[in-house]
Amino acid sequence: MEPPKGKAGKLLQSSLLDCKDELEERLERCVGIVTSLTSGLSEREANDALNAHICKGTPQHEEICLGLFTLVLTDPAQAQKCYRDLALVSRDGMNIVLNKINHILMEKYLKLQDTCRTQLVWLLRELVKSGVLGADGVCMTFMKQIAGGDVTAKNIWLAENVLEILTEQREWVLKSSLLVAMAVYTYLRLIVDHHGTAALQALRQKEVEFCVSLLRERFMDCFMIGRDLVRLLQNVARIPEFEQLWKDILHNPQVLSSQFTGVLQLLQSRTSRKFLACRLTPDMETKLLFMTSRVRFGQQKRYQDWFQRQYLSTPDSQSLRCDLIRYICGVVHPSNEVLSSDILPRWAIIGWLLTTCTSNVAASNAKLALFYDWLFFNPEKDSIMNIEPAILVMHHSMKPHPAITATLLDFMCRIIPNFYPPLEAHVRQGVFNSLTHIVEKRVLAHLAPLFDNPKLDKELRAMLREKFPEFCSSPSPPIEVKIEEPVPMEMENHLEKDDGCYDNAEAAFSDDEEELSSKGKKREFRFHPIKESIVEEPVDITPFLEQLDESLKDKVLQLQKGSDTEAQCEVMQEIVDQVLEEDFDSEQLSVLASCLQELFKAHFRGEVLPEEITEESLEESVGKPLYLIFRNLCQMQEDNSGFSLLLDLLSELYQKQPKIGYHLLYYLRASKAALGRMGLYESFAQATQLGELHTCLMMDMKACQEDDVRLLCFLTPSIYTEFPDETLRSGELLNMIVAVIDSFQLQELVCHVMMGNLVMFRKDSVLNILIQSLDWETFEQYCTWQLFLAHNIPLETIIPILQHLKYKEHPEALSCLLLQLRREKPSEEMVKMVLSRPCHPEDQFTTSILRHWGLRHDDLLGEHIKALLIKNNSLPRKRQSLRSSSSKLAQLTLEQILEHLDNLRLNLTNTKQNFFSQTPILQALQHVQASCDEAHKMKFSDLFSLAEEYEDSSSKPPKSRRKGTALSSPRSRKSAAQPPNNEEESGSSSASEEEDTKPKPAKRKRKELFGSVEPLLPALREDGVAVWVLGAGPYPPGALALQELLDAASEELQPEDVWEPRDMNDTCLYIFTSGTTGLPKAARVSHLKAVMCLSFYELVGASGRDVVYLALPLHHMAGALLGVVGCLGIGATCVLREKFSASQFWEDCRAEGVTVFQYIGELCRYLVNQPQRPGERQHGLRLAVGSGLRPDVWRSFQRRFGPVRIVETYGMSEGNVTLFNYTGTPGAVGRCSFIYKLFSPFEVVRYDVAAGAPERDRAGRCIRARTGETGLLIAPVTPRTPFLGYAGSPELSEQKLLRGVFAEGDEFFNTGDLVEQDREQFVRFRDRTGDTFRWKGENVATTEVAEALLAHESLQEATVYGVTVPGHEGRAGMAALVLRPGRSLDAPGLFRHLEQLLPPFARPRFLRLQERLEMTETFKQQKARLAREGCDPARVPEPLLVLDEAARTFVPLDPERWERLRHGRIRI
Repeated sequence: MEPPKGKAGKLLQSSLLDCKDELEERLERCVGIVTSLTSGLSEREANDALNAHICKGTPQHEEICLGLFTLVLTDPAQAQKCYRDLALVSRDGMNIVLNKINHILMEKYLKLQDTCRTQLVWLLRELVKSGVLGADGVCMTFMKQIAGGDVTAKNIWLAENVLEILTEQREWVLKSSLLVAMAVYTYLRLIVDHHGTAALQALRQKEVEFCVSLLRERFMDCFMIGRDLVRLLQNVARIPEFEQLWKDILHNPQVLSSQFTGVLQLLQSRTSRKFLACRLTPDMETKLLFMTSRVRFGQQKRYQDWFQRQYLSTPDSQSLRCDLIRYICGVVHPSNEVLSSDILPRWAIIGWLLTTCTSNVAASNAKLALFYDWLFFNPEKDSIMNIEPAILVMHHSMKPHPAITATLLDFMCRIIPNFYPPLEAHVRQGVFNSLTHIVEKRVLAHLAPLFDNPKLDKELRAMLREKFPEFCSSPSPPIEVKIEEPVPMEMENHLEKDDGCYDNAEAAFSDDEEELSSKGKKREFRFHPIKESIVEEPVDITPFLEQLDESLKDKVLQLQKGSDTEAQCEVMQEIVDQVLEEDFDSEQLSVLASCLQELFKAHFRGEVLPEEITEESLEESVGKPLYLIFRNLCQMQEDNSGFSLLLDLLSELYQKQPKIGYHLLYYLRASKAALGRMGLYESFAQATQLGELHTCLMMDMKACQEDDVRLLCFLTPSIYTEFPDETLRSGELLNMIVAVIDSFQLQELVCHVMMGNLVMFRKDSVLNILIQSLDWETFEQYCTWQLFLAHNIPLETIIPILQHLKYKEHPEALSCLLLQLRREKPSEEMVKMVLSRPCHPEDQFTTSILRHWGLRHDDLLGEHIKALLIKNNSLPRKRQSLRSSSSKLAQLTLEQILEHLDNLRLNLTNTKQNFFSQTPILQALQHVQASCDEAHKMKFSDLFSLAEEYEDSSSKPPKSRRKGTALSSPRSRKSAAQPPNNEEESGSSSASEEEDTKPKPAKRKRKELFGSVEPLLPALREDGVAVWVLGAGPYPPGALALQELLDAASEELQPEDVWEPRDMNDTCLYIFTSGTTGLPKAARVSHLKAVMCLSFYELVGASGRDVVYLALPLHHMAGALLGVVGCLGIGATCVLREKFSASQFWEDCRAEGVTVFQYIGELCRYLVNQPQRPGERQHGLRLAVGSGLRPDVWRSFQRRFGPVRIVETYGMSEGNVTLFNYTGTPGAVGRCSFIYKLFSPFEVVRYDVAAGAPERDRAGRCIRARTGETGLLIAPVTPRTPFLGYAGSPELSEQKLLRGVFAEGDEFFNTGDLVEQDREQFVRFRDRTGDTFRWKGENVATTEVAEALLAHESLQEATVYGVTVPGHEGRAGMAALVLRPGRSLDAPGLFRHLEQLLPPFARPRFLRLQERLEMTETFKQQKARLAREGCDPARVPEPLLVLDEAARTFVPLDPERWERLRHGRIRI
C-alpha cells in the first residue's frame, strides 16, 4: 500500500511520513524574500529593490538568485520575467543557479514535481540560448538522468527534450568537445532501447540522425570516448545510416578525419571513467557504490532484490546490465582495505547480474561487456582492475556454478577469432596479455586449476589447451587458492548478521524487511585481492630496543603501548626533545628510525587527505604522532644544531619508508604551523642519500601518485609554486599527474591555473614538454593540452611543435593545435610553420587551416604567403626531401609552399572564394613563375595559370607596370634574369605596383619656432608678457635675445649682499608640479629645503663611493634637488641619461658601475615588464631609492634582479611632510613613531569622497582616522614646517590649506593624498583625493583597481578614473588600458580575473583601449582629460567596452548601446 500523501510542496513530492526537506525550506525562504521586496512594485522598481538588496553582501546575492530560480521552477507564468531578472541581478555569471541545478539533478530529481521538471528543462534551454558558461556541465548532468533500459513516459520525455535542445543549439554544442563526445555516447546507448511504437521510432530516427551527423562532423572529438565507442556502434550496426558509417570506419577512415587511421586505433584507446559513469543515473550509482563499499558479503540479498525490482524488472531493462558491468569493471576500483575486508566483492555482483539475465542477446552483450577490456589489453596503458572481475567470476563460480565458468571460458575462446577476423592476432595478444598480467599480479596463483578443471567438458578443456597452452600446465608442487565451501551465487543469506555493520545509509534503499537470522555455520570466503593483502600482525621491535639507551628505550615502549593518538603524541614529543639534547648519540638515529617505522606502519596506509577538505579537517589530519618531527623541524632555524639532527632522523626514516617524503610535503602544505616553510623539503632532500632535490621530488610524487591521486592533485599547486625550477621543466612530473587524474580533477587543476594559483608551463620549457607528451596516452595528451590552453601562453611559443607531428602518429596534438589555430589570426611565423609540414595526400592539416584562414583572414594570409614565396624563391634551389626527418625546424622549401597552395586551390574549387584572385598572391605567383625551372612550371601549371589570367586581365602592358623590377610576367621572362632586389626579398609591400612607381612627395619643412611665435608678439606685448629667445638669430621683432645679454654679463662674482639670502625660508627657486590633476603650478622652494636636499642620499644610506644613475627630468624636484644636489651633498658620481631606456638599463649599469638608482615607480615597472635576458643579476646595483613603487612591482623587482635594497620615500615639491620607509616593507611609503613626528609632524583624518572634503564633527573639527582606516594626509603649517605656496594668485595656495582642523586658528597643509596607517605604524599610500570616486554607495580607490587590472597577463598599462553616467548617481569606474605587444583582450577572462580580486562595486564598468597612456614628465598618469571625455563613443576615438554582468564579460560600447544606456534601458 502506498504511504498517505501529505500536503505536497511546490517543489518536491512528499508523504505524511516525510519530514520537510531542508533544501525546499531554504528555497521557500528565498522566494519569500524576493516576493516581499518586489510586491506591488513596477518591474523597474522591483529591479532596483533587488539590486539594492544584493549590494548588501554575498548572502543577500545568493538569496535573491535562489528565490528567482525557485520562482522559475514553481511558477511557469512568471518564469520568463524571473529569468530576465535573474540574468540582470546575477553577479557570478549564474554560478549559484548552475550549482543548485546540479545539486537538484543529482540528489532531488526523482522527488521533483512534474511542473518543476518541465521548468527545469525550460531553464536549461534558456541557459543554453544565453550561452551561460557552465551550461554544458548542467546539460551533461541532465543526460545522466536519462536512464538506460527505461521506456517509461517520463524518461522518454526527458530524452526527447534534451535531444531537442542539443539539436536546436548545435553550434553551441560543437564548442565543447567533451559535450559532443558525451552526447554521442549517451544517445548511441539509448537508440537500442527506443523501438516498438511509432513515437519511439520517431525519436529513434532523430537520435540516429543526431549521432551520425556528430560522428561524421566531429569524429576526433568522439574519438576520446575510446574503445567503448566501437561496442556501442556494434549494437546499432544494422541501422542503415550506421551501416554506411561502419563501412567508412573499416575501409575509408580518412573520410571521417585525417587523424583517424582505422578501427584498431580506436580499440587500443581505453574508455575514460566519466563515460562509463554517465550511463548510470545518480540514484543507480549511489546504490551500486553502497553495495560495493558498505554491504557485507553474504548479507546482500535484500539489496539486490530491491535493485532488481527498481531497475531490472522489465524486458527493456535487460540492456542496462551491460552498463552496470562496464561501470563495475571500469569505475568501481576498491581500495586495498576494502579488497581485504568482508565487503561484497565486485565479482559477486557481476555474477548475480549474469545469472539473473533472461535474454540470450542481453547475456551475450553482458559477457562482451565483462571481457571488453581484455581484447586489446596493454599492461603499460590499461589497468588490471578492469580485467580482474572476469577471472574472479570464473574462479569463484567453478564449484557452485560450473556452467557460468564454462560459458565464460567458452566465450573467451570464441571471441578471439570472431570479434573481428582481420584483428584476430591483436585480440589473441590482448587476451594473452590479460592472463599473463593476472598471474604476474597474483590475482590467481595459477590458471591451471581453472583451465584444466574436471568439471569442464572435454571439448572446452581441449580448446583451452589449444589456445592457451602456457597456462594449462600446473607447476610442481601446484599452488592453488583454497576455497572453503563458497557461498552460492544466488546470494542466499548464510551469514550471521553483525549488528554493527550497518549505518543510516541503509534507509536509502526503502526496504524495511527484517533481517533473517542465519541458522547455518558462518563460513569464511577467501580470495586474492589485486593489491597486496594487509594482515595486521603484532609489531615486534625487540631486536631494535636492545640497541637504544635506557631512557630512549622506555619512551619507545611507551609509544608502543600508547592507547590513543594524544598519548602517543606526548611520548613522541619527549622522544624528539631527547634527540635534540646536546649529549644525544647520533648513531642511535638509525635504530630509532627502524622502531618508528615499525610502530607507525598504519600512518602510511590508506588515504592521507580528508574526505572533506576544511581548515579543521586538514589540521586534524596532521595530528599524527610521527608528524611531530615535521612540526619541530618547522619551528627551528636552519642554523640550529638540532635542525640537522632531525633531518638526519628523517633521512634514516626515508631509507626504511620512502612514503615519508610525500607525507612531509603534505604536512608542509596542510599544517598552519608550516605556513611559508615549504622550502624545508629542499633541506630534507639534500639530507637524504639521494642528495638532490629533483630526484627526491620525482620519487616522492611517484609514490604519492601510486597511493593517493587526490593527494597528488592537492599537492600539485604547492609543488609547482615552491619548486618551479624542478617542476616547470619536468615532463616526467606532468605525465605522473595526467596519467591518473579524472575529468573532475582536470577541471580543478584548470581552475587553479586560471585563478593564478598554479603555473604548470613556462614559455622557455613548454615546447619541450609538449614534444615529450606526444608519446603519452590519448586522455593524458588531452589533459596536457587543456592545461596548456588554460595558461594563455602565446601560440607562437609552441608552434614549432608542428615540425615534430606526424599525421598518423600524433592525431591528439594535431587536433588540439588545429582547433587553437582556427581561433588565431595568422602571423607570418604561423603560416611558415604550417606550410613547412610535409605534403601528404592523407594529411589534411595544412589545407584545412589554410582554408579556414583564407575564408576569415584572406588579406592577411595573402600577404604572408606572398612574403614567404618571394623569400624562398630567392634562396638557392637545393632539392630537399619533403619527408626528411631533420631535427631542424621550419625547413621550408618553395616546392612545399607550391604543393600546399595547389591543394588549397583544389579544395576551394567548388566554393565562392576569391582567395587566389588577390593581388599579392598573383604577384607572388608571377614572380615565382618567372624564375622557376620548367619542371616546376609543368607540375604547378594550373596554379601558375591563375597568375597569367591576372596579367591578361590587366589594362596596362607589363613593361609599363614593371620598371626595373624582377617581378616579371611569363611574357617578359627574358628581362627577368636578374635576381630580385632587396626590397622585393623582404616581401613586406602590400601596395599595388603602380603605387610603387609613383614619385614620393618631398618632406614638408618644419616651420621655425620663431616664425610661429611672431604673429602673437603684438598681443603678448600688450599683456606685458616678455618673450626671451636663446640661440642664433635672426629673431622676430620684439623678442629679447638672451644669448647677447649672457655674453655681455661680467664673469666677476657679485657682492654677497646681492646673492646671499636674508632668510633661509626665502624663495630659492620655483619648481612646477607635474600637473597630474590639472595645470602645473609653480611651487616655491626655499633655500632651506634646497640645502636639506644635500643630505638626501646620506639619509637613505648612500656614500661618496657610490655611482648614482639618474634618468629623471632635471626641471623637477626629484631629478634636480634630490638627484643632482643630493649627489653633490655626498660627493658621489652622478650618471645622467637623457631618456630612460628599460632595454638598455642593465647594460648602462654594468658599463658605468652603477650602485644606486633613483626611481619613479613607473620606471621599475618598465624594467619588470621587459623580456628576461641573460645577466640580469650580474650588476653592482645595491640600492634603489624613490617613490611610487607598487608592492607587486617591488617584490617582482627584487625576485628577478636580486637583493637590491629599496628605500621608498614620500614627499612633494611644495609639501611640508616627508616620509622614509627604511625597513624595506613592500607597499609602505614610510614608518612613523612618536619621535619621528616631532621632526616631521602629520595627521591622517577621515575624508568624505562624495563631498570632496575632510569629515568634520558637530563642532566643525576634523576626525582622526582609526588604525587601518584610509584617510587624508595633512601636516601642520608652523615656522618649522612652513608652506610657501605657489607663484601667482593667492587662491592657488589657499586651496591647499585647511583651518580649524583640531582647534581654532590652527592651519594644516592638505597633501591631497589618501593614506592608511596600520598597527605597526607603516603608512601606505592608497589614492589621490581627486582620483577616488564613489559608486553604489562605496568608495572606490583607483590604485587598488589598477593593481588588480595589471595583475592580468595581457595588460601592460592601466589607469583608472571615475566618469559620470546619465541616470546613475556617483561616478562609474572606467579604465584606460594598453595591451602587451602581440596580445589581444580576452574580455571573459578579464571579467573572471577581476571577479576574483575586486568586490562588485569596484569592478570597472567601462574599458577604453589605447595605444599608449599620456604621462607627465615625471612618469605620472594624466587622468584629467580622460575623465572629461568620459565614456561617450562620440567623444572617444578609441574602442570602448562596457561591463555585461549577465554574460560575464565586457562587450563593445557602440552608439546604439550607449543610447540605450543613456535612456535607462540598460543598467550598469
